Amino acid sequence: MNGWVKIHRELLEKSIWKDSTDAQKVVLITILLLASHIENEWFWSGTRHIIKPGQFVTSIKSLAEKTGLTSQKIRTSLKKFESYGFLTSKATNKNRLITVVNWEKYQNSQTSLTDNLTNNQQTTNKQLTNKLTTIKKIKNEKNVEEGKEESIVSAEADAPAPTQKRFKPPSLKEVTAYYEEISYNDDPNIFVDYYTANGWKVSNSPMKDWKATVRNWKRRQKENKNSSSNPYLDMLKQGVEQ
Repeated sequence: MNGWVKIHRELLEKSIWKDSTDAQKVVLITILLLASHIENEWFWSGTRHIIKPGQFVTSIKSLAEKTGLTSQKIRTSLKKFESYGFLTSKATNKNRLITVVNWEKYQNSQTSLTDNLTNNQQTTNKQLTNKLTTIKKIKNEKNVEEGKEESIVSAEADAPAPTQKRFKPPSLKEVTAYYEEISYNDDPNIFVDYYTANGWKVSNSPMKDWKATVRNWKRRQKENKNSSSNPYLDMLKQGVEQ
């Protein structure tokens, strides 16, 4: 059998449940599970039989097999449930027709379907609302972050450009120390005197890096060491580029 049935929680408070033994409770639940949820019909020995919702055809033996109880406990349970108005039991020569009273009231398939559709729709609407809320939150957070980035970019654009480090002419002591560092065996006084005299300019441009000028000065001297001309004089005439 397929499908499902509804069992109301209020059953726990009903006297039919409280006054039943464990075995009788098993029979009660089994009856609910066996009852047909739709109208069915079949023909047996040329006779048309109809089963309505809440009914099913069974036997004492069949119920005993399904519940694992004795036939006597099944009969006792059915009589008790009839006394409570829970069901009716009509016996024939070969079987028994059991009808659960008020089945339509509690197990109406259309009502169950409507309830399911309503619950599913409510669940879908809630999920959609939560999803839209999450998307909106993410979008707002993104806008805030973009706003921060724009503010940072704007601040950086408006910030004043860093000033170039101002050139400071070296002292004779500094030049002497650098000569020793690069193993330049020459008189540092010549370098300091020359650039002091021309205002620390290289090719008529303000000097930017005096150490680079020293290295160029050394390289030019090396290139001209075999020349018949005076290397110092040539460098003084041409200027030493950085």
